[in-house]
Amino acid sequence: MKFNIIDMNKWERREHFQHYDKGDNCSYSLTSNIDVTKLVCNVKQKKLKFYPVFIYIVTKAVNSMKEFRMALDKDGNLGFYDEVSASYTIFHEDDKTFSCAFTKYDSDFETFYKNITDDMEKYKDVKGFQIVKSEPNSFPVSCVPWLNYTGFNLNVPIDINFYAPIITWGKFVNNNGKLEMPLTVQINHAVADGYHTSMLFKEIQDICLFLGQ
Repeated sequence: MKFNIIDMNKWERREHFQHYDKGDNCSYSLTSNIDVTKLVCNVKQKKLKFYPVFIYIVTKAVNSMKEFRMALDKDGNLGFYDEVSASYTIFHEDDKTFSCAFTKYDSDFETFYKNITDDMEKYKDVKGFQIVKSEPNSFPVSCVPWLNYTGFNLNVPIDINFYAPIITWGKFVNNNGKLEMPLTVQINHAVADGYHTSMLFKEIQDICLFLGQ
């Protein structure tokens, strides 16, 4: 879990970071539809579960861009992790609560899928808010599978220096023969601009298409 400290004297976004982190504190969320037509078909054919598959996709995409792996070290230095993993939620059907769990990311799909589905099975009936402690190099993901929404936002206090992305997705629906799913990325503006978030959406879409082959 290597942490790379950013050289503020050489960083191209130094002024942008200082403006949004110390001046006009600002975070934002963007929501866009992802085409999951081929992915859903492939997941069904292979008898896989969509939720852990999509957690893999999102985590792989996040790891492709350092802007979404940002954090502060214990001394308050800004930097980025070599690799991050997702902290995800497990829904309990009986009492309609959820619990937060964590599975370390592995770039090998089959390895990660086995590890996360094993964890989901292991903790499916364990109640409590945080049932598996996440690591510092983690970012939260969640799913709202009951609703196809057009916008989603979490009000995170800007003064807690939280730089990890918060990624949420909803129910996919058939739109003229295409399965579309809303995806929301929320991020601190100090570490990522609209360009970076747009590229993250593109990367997620590209991985969906690749895994849908």
